[in-house]
Amino acid sequence: MNRKLRVLVACEYSGTVRDAFIALGHEAVSCDLLPTDTPGPHYQGDVLNILDEGWDIMIAHPPCTFLSVSGIHWNDRGRGWGETNKALDFVRALLDAPIPHIALENPVSIISSRIRKPDQIIHPHQFGHDASKATCLWLKDLPHLIPTKNFPPRIVGGKKRWGNQTDSGQNKLGPSEDRWKIRSTTYQGIAAAMAAQWSEYVSSLPPTCPSATAAESRGARTAKPTTRSVTALGRAMPKTSATRSKKSTESCSPSDPCPPMISSSCSSLCAPGEPCMLTDNGVCPHAPRCIFSPGDSVRVNSGLAYATKIGVTEVLEVQWCRSYWAVTVADKKDVLWTMNACHLLPET
Repeated sequence: MNRKLRVLVACEYSGTVRDAFIALGHEAVSCDLLPTDTPGPHYQGDVLNILDEGWDIMIAHPPCTFLSVSGIHWNDRGRGWGETNKALDFVRALLDAPIPHIALENPVSIISSRIRKPDQIIHPHQFGHDASKATCLWLKDLPHLIPTKNFPPRIVGGKKRWGNQTDSGQNKLGPSEDRWKIRSTTYQGIAAAMAAQWSEYVSSLPPTCPSATAAESRGARTAKPTTRSVTALGRAMPKTSATRSKKSTESCSPSDPCPPMISSSCSSLCAPGEPCMLTDNGVCPHAPRCIFSPGDSVRVNSGLAYATKIGVTEVLEVQWCRSYWAVTVADKKDVLWTMNACHLLPET
């Protein structure tokens, strides 16, 4: 493991995925309206309240009761579409969360027709379990999961069947009070693959970005809108009221340590912990140079939720912020956004 990542596992009470990441040394927290079944870091409450806490990865398991195609027929038999529409709005909020890497998991559902088709469909038997269950994954800047161990099926009348299925293909799990809970728990093999493969991917991102993860610099969070300063447009930093937003626009002070080595070839960087020797403009001379300058035309990486809000825009200000370059741009409604330079691409 190259970096310690901050991982949010949304809508999980079992702790299965959370503990898989913790086992690899990451800082993982599960979240659900229910208490956790397994002792460990857990936030009991609405996950929407903690989406902006600087997570590197989010694995989300929104409830499928009103989304699954197997039960959607009840909407036209008196249940109505109210709860389903609320569930879809919740899914949209999770997919649009200010988190760079997101995986949303659900069975075959109307998410595919109402929002977008899944990026991948997996089964437990591809990850060492004698079970079949089509599991859809909607991914944001995460690779497809690679199967780790195929469990062979039994053949009944020329058809493949696994241990959790009857010969006719139905699920063997009978009715019970906790059937929904058992059915919704993530299989251990899938959880282990998520933790191993996705943490390796995020940790291996190119080190050209001084703050490739939120764990390295809590100030380098996904951009947050701030009120535009009426005077000195593009010269004064935007006004901020929340401490978290303000952190993303601070430059380091002489007492702050210099940024850590980005790679062994970056000999121009000072050693970690060495005090900064600021120049007159408040930039540590050992900091890597930002590729953007005020006046450059840029656009936000299309994988980020707020990219369409900003569109093609102009760099207003660039400032070194402890361990990353903070770039300020304006969106289509003239609202300022301050973000890590790594989230921007040059527009030619």
